Amino acid sequence: MNLKNIIKGSLVLGIASLTLIACDKDDNDNLPEKVKLLIDKDWKIKKANVIDASNNATSVYKDCMKDDVLKFNTTNYSFSDGTTACDSTILPYYSSTYTINTTTDSLFFKAKATDKIHKMKILKLSADSLIVRWTDNTVVKELGFVNK
Repeated sequence: MNLKNIIKGSLVLGIASLTLIACDKDDNDNLPEKVKLLIDKDWKIKKANVIDASNNATSVYKDCMKDDVLKFNTTNYSFSDGTTACDSTILPYYSSTYTINTTTDSLFFKAKATDKIHKMKILKLSADSLIVRWTDNTVVKELGFVNK
């Protein structure tokens, strides 16, 4: 093999490699910013409140909640107990699908055992904080999460 063929082959391989690398695009690039903030994180409960008619919060946070984790990917969520299991009356659905309306800042969770959709209002969403509020029957509930 002569030197000219070796150089040509190296150039072809180099260009092909660069083309493959350039095409390796992150699928999350096209997602709305709010979805990017939500997904691929371990959201841990920092506060759990019941809100009364005067908008006063009463904590229902329990120590067993501190290691519970809420995770999202682009289409599914999972809520799991940590090493210390809690009753799940605050967030009773464990894993299923969800959608987000970025215009109204609403999360829609599909319950695991039923087709019931639970709507939650996003009060705050940043890289390290998520606060949601929803009405469960007549009780208004609020959860605050941190990304740890």
